[in-house]
This record gives sequence, structure tokens and C-alpha cells, in this order.
Amino acid sequence: MKLSLLHRVLLGVESGVVSIVSENEAKQGHVTVCSEGREIIFGVHSELALQSTYKKNDQKETSIEFVDYKTGKPLTVPVIFSESDFSKISLGCSNETGFRPRLSEVWFILKSNGYLYIGSMNRIDWDMLALRDDNDQAYQDVIHYGYDISCDYEYPRLPLPLKP
Repeated sequence: MKLSLLHRVLLGVESGVVSIVSENEAKQGHVTVCSEGREIIFGVHSELALQSTYKKNDQKETSIEFVDYKTGKPLTVPVIFSESDFSKISLGCSNETGFRPRLSEVWFILKSNGYLYIGSMNRIDWDMLALRDDNDQAYQDVIHYGYDISCDYEYPRLPLPLKP
């Protein structure tokens, strides 16, 4: 599902999606990307949108680069197209790629400054992001005024991507 306005402001991102890792996803080693997530990924990696349309028979898997939410390091994550419906995609999870969310964890894709960030955290930590001090101006602006995300707050929670 789409990232809430509050989470977008708190994380300092333009857009994002969030989901909970299901038992099936944890067992199979992939997470399914919702339609909003596909739009975000295809917006940055337009070649994937073309690939999902034209390469149905040629290629069922490719990979794209994300930035690790916690470290700022690049992560190459496999993108798996559904054999029955190439508009459906999943992201491969493994210890080798560095992206391996656990059962019932929150996993997310965030877009900021043209970069795609990916990460996961336990649900308690995710929920704690939204708990703010009542005197916190960013929190108050979002709650009371639906503050425009285009304004800059002092919440640069995303690490800058590291150059290879």
C-alpha cells in the first residue's frame, strides 16, 4: 500500500510503498510488489515496464539496483516477472543480495531524489516512526494541515547513496 503522508514527511521521501511479509513470501524468498510499487519502480526504471510488455517469452527475471535504507550501499535485487501475468512482479530476497526481510516484518520501497531505497524493519520500529513529540512541528503540520511533502524538514533519515 502507499506510504502515508505522515511517513513520507518523517522519512523525507517523495513516495513509497509498504507491506508486511507474508508466510508464503517468507518461505518462497520473495516479496510481491503492489501496483503502486510497480509504478514507482517503473517510473525510475522505465526499461522494466517495456520488458514486462515485450519480453514475455525471452526473460522471466532481471535485476535492478536499489539503495539499502540502513546503510546507503547499493543492492542489486532480482525482479521476478509472473509467468502468467507479466504486469505482476516480485522481488527476490536472499542473504546474498542483502535484502532478506523476515516473516511479519514491514518491508518498503522509498523514492527520494531519483533513487529507490529498499529496506525492512520489525513492525514495532515501523509504528514507532509515527510516534512523535507533540511539540514536533513536522508531526503537527501533517496532522493539522496535511502539509505539502515538497517542503523540507530536518528529517534526512535516508542515508545518501554511496558512490561505487
